[in-house]
Amino acid sequence: MKNYLLLIGFILATTIISCKSSKVDNVTTDLSEVQEYLGETFDSFSNKSGTFTLYSVTTDNATVHPRVKYALFNVTENKIVQKGVIRQGYIKWISDSELEKMDLPGVIQDGQTQSDFIKTIKTTQE
Repeated sequence: MKNYLLLIGFILATTIISCKSSKVDNVTTDLSEVQEYLGETFDSFSNKSGTFTLYSVTTDNATVHPRVKYALFNVTENKIVQKGVIRQGYIKWISDSELEKMDLPGVIQDGQTQSDFIKTIKTTQE
């Protein structure tokens, strides 16, 4: 019984010690650039590793389709690396290093589908 408890304790301790957070720690984020671009109120969505944050605000300015204004923020470098406005669509994380953005025009031409307006944004240089 004593060996069984020691084994469980060892496995538990090993598991706890081997689990490391992949988030960026001890980084002070200066959001003044983001606030200047998006305003004081916005949503934030970090990638899994915490190295990038997608900030966005949806504006409903009496149009049929609300616009999404976004800023992709590099936490390590403490700066916006990409920003833009989406007329009709969305932007979202699809992996730790990729965003998917759909930006539909007002009128889709013949032969075009919604998938023609989906783009992948990579956060890493390859």
